[in-house]
Amino acid sequence: IADGLTPERNLAVQSAVIAGARAFVGTYGGYSYLAPLYKVPAIAFYSRPSFKLHHLHAAQRAFSQIGAAALLPIDVAQASLVQVALGALVAA
Repeated sequence: IADGLTPERNLAVQSAVIAGARAFVGTYGGYSYLAPLYKVPAIAFYSRPSFKLHHLHAAQRAFSQIGAAALLPIDVAQASLVQVALGALVAA
């Protein structure tokens, strides 16, 4: 998406990409909150739980109330568990 991406269009282009995605997998932050609003389920990885849990809980309540998709934050220390779960899904 970098071709023709100007500062004036940056957010619109990235939002359109997320809106058209089947899922969002990325870092915990603004875009991981944006994805559920487009009904795109989001898995967001973090390395330090320095974010405010009450912000996450409020967002998840709001997502539920408006019928948005889910946001699942995962500590990178648990990445091996995610790999096992995905491997089990692929094998099934």
